[in-house]
Amino acid sequence: MDEIAAEGRRAVGLGAELRQDAIGPDGYGWQVYTDPAGHPFCLCRHREVSWTDDGLVWS
Repeated sequence: MDEIAAEGRRAVGLGAELRQDAIGPDGYGWQVYTDPAGHPFCLCRHREVSWTDDGLVWS
């Protein structure tokens, strides 16, 4: 959950607004944000995906 929490803070710092938090107790799920112009976007965390310096790695 550390990655999604850090990215959520970064998004809010850039002007986004959290609209829906669907992160479950296991730390997986998604969050819906809107950018300053009102366009929606999501941050997602799935148990079979890892972020690396080279991008996504599916297990």
